Amino acid sequence: MSEQRRQQAEQLLEEAEELQREIVQQMEAALTPTEWRRLKLDWENCLKSIEPLRIELGLPLLPRTEPPDYYAAKRKHLYKKFSDHSGFMRDRLESFVGRASELADIQQQITEKLTTGGYITITGQAGQGKSSVIAKLVQQHIQQANDDDSKIAYHFIPFNPGPGHQVNLLRNLMARLILKYDLSDIYVASESRPTLRDFFPRLLSELVAKGGQEVIFIDGLDQLEEEQSGTRDLSFLPDKSHLPENVVFVLGTRFNDTLKPLELLLLQQVSINIPQQKVILRLV
Repeated sequence: MSEQRRQQAEQLLEEAEELQREIVQQMEAALTPTEWRRLKLDWENCLKSIEPLRIELGLPLLPRTEPPDYYAAKRKHLYKKFSDHSGFMRDRLESFVGRASELADIQQQITEKLTTGGYITITGQAGQGKSSVIAKLVQQHIQQANDDDSKIAYHFIPFNPGPGHQVNLLRNLMARLILKYDLSDIYVASESRPTLRDFFPRLLSELVAKGGQEVIFIDGLDQLEEEQSGTRDLSFLPDKSHLPENVVFVLGTRFNDTLKPLELLLLQQVSINIPQQKVILRLV
């Protein structure tokens, strides 16, 4: 082999192997099975060009490997969009004791609300235990799902979450639901708040059409940053006309203007007495 041909073959091999690595990365982020199959064909064509070049250059053939499985890649892609609330949950649950009757009462309200769909809002001042109550409810639902955290859609909004936290919130919730119901991850492909907001009720309707029934937990709505208008953007929560049956949101917030966009202040109130504290449930 001439030196010129060797240099040419080495260059072609380097380009082909780099292209194959890029294709693998794309396969790991593939949004649909159709896209994954197209990328797999590209991966196989790369392999067909790599092996003859390695033989020509006297290099050993690499062990045959399979490209990333679509569903394994999809799970990996979705897990990256999960928010890790394990530390917050652990902190809230370490000192949690009793309250069995109160939790049972809240769970009864959830069960009754599932038939029509809707919202249950747990309100109270800072330090009254509403986050701990929601954390315990989430833990109970995780236990009912065979301790599979990914099967429960929940999000705890941190203190000072920064602007646009609604994007992280929606991607976390939808990624969990996509994984659970094997829905298309096109729903979480965007980083646009309006796009994710519009996709959210469509995703909920699709999972219900597949026979799903969901309780979605969101705590700390009052910690979302205010918009320039002076109000917090809660438009990511579907209104009643777009909220399907069999989907209930359990929300946690302080008593403040966060409730106004949901028009919950005028709704029926059910008091749940907790030792030395009181949490108020608002139903819609």
